[in-house]
Amino acid sequence: MGHPKAKSIFDEYRKKGRKKSLNDDQLREFAFERAVTDYSHLMKARVKELPVTEAMKELSSSIRSRVQNITGEVIPSVKTEMSEAEQLAFKDKEKFTKQVAKAGVVESIAKTLGIQSKVRVTVGSGAYEEKVNPNLIVQVVNDDPVVAQRDALDLANAMSYVFKQDATPLFRADPALIEQEQLGYRFKFASPLTPAQQKKILSVLNNKFGKDAGFTKVRANEIVTINYRGEDGSPFLVNDTDFVIGLDEVRNDINAISPIESQEVFGAQSE
Repeated sequence: MGHPKAKSIFDEYRKKGRKKSLNDDQLREFAFERAVTDYSHLMKARVKELPVTEAMKELSSSIRSRVQNITGEVIPSVKTEMSEAEQLAFKDKEKFTKQVAKAGVVESIAKTLGIQSKVRVTVGSGAYEEKVNPNLIVQVVNDDPVVAQRDALDLANAMSYVFKQDATPLFRADPALIEQEQLGYRFKFASPLTPAQQKKILSVLNNKFGKDAGFTKVRANEIVTINYRGEDGSPFLVNDTDFVIGLDEVRNDINAISPIESQEVFGAQSE
């Protein structure tokens, strides 16, 4: 009997001569069910005593809309003296990227810069320029959105220097920004995407919008693609209406590569 509470109930009942009609196996089962019931009641009582703050009541979707997302590669740019690293196989690049994430390099950069916002680092991938490379997904969160944006920009610039990148983009996804900022599109899939599937999805987007189209895998089964704008405000790909229509038109092609669970349009504030 692995559960300590169940064992104590069993011992108590045997000691006091209760449930004599039950054999040991039956009493163990009874004791376990009793222990689970007691534990359930205890958890409910603790929930009632939980100090609920305004921050705890905030919806997860609201929190996500305040998150600054940095997408940065750790494999040096092809324009640097370490450009040969680009020739590594995907699995080797991913292994190195995971090592960097695990080593806490980004957190060390944030600490050196004096960044007070919360920083969370995971490994994703970016699909651009007809290739898929692993990258770091760095989420920066602060109750003050101005501070979060400033910290994210500082951290992105520092990551570009440390990892020898031409640029390290960042964005904040918020449905409320659809009419104000760049347009983004999120696909959530029923299962994690493989590198081969990502390459096929990139090919679909390139065929539809041209070689400048791409996406970022922000979670194992989730990608985002953004209709970025230039300094003059003009989209790099197509106008926003054609962007959404175009993605709807290739949805079946993407779904054939990996079943789509859901999709969402959002506004994206980016640097």
